[in-house]
Amino acid sequence: MATLLNGNQIASLITAGTFLWGVGVVKIRYAASLCYSNKQKRLATFLVTLPLSYGMVHAVEAIFVRTPIQRFPVITILAGTTLILDGIGFNFFPWLYENEQVKKINPQVAVEYSRAGAAWLLYGTGMCIFIAAIIS
Repeated sequence: MATLLNGNQIASLITAGTFLWGVGVVKIRYAASLCYSNKQKRLATFLVTLPLSYGMVHAVEAIFVRTPIQRFPVITILAGTTLILDGIGFNFFPWLYENEQVKKINPQVAVEYSRAGAAWLLYGTGMCIFIAAIIS
């Protein structure tokens, strides 16, 4: 029986998932005040993430999926990498998510922003998995 994905494909997905996690952390760290400083901005960020997640699934599909049956495994490996790194990063390296300038002014706000950002990253990744499952 043939496997759905070969080792090179899996390695590429893990690399891409790592890159996307890094982009998410940079967004959390440097754009937190734009996205998480009040309830309205948090809501807007989460709402904007819906169509972005849909677009992300299709972009990933265009790049990595060779046959329709690969769609869900591809998204799962990519998203799984992001989720694993987010869990490790936020638990063991929370300073990665905190903006140093905000932390100097108000450490508690920096923690709140980083928590909201980590939640956003989990939400967006979950939405990608959900969307991929529905359209598969």
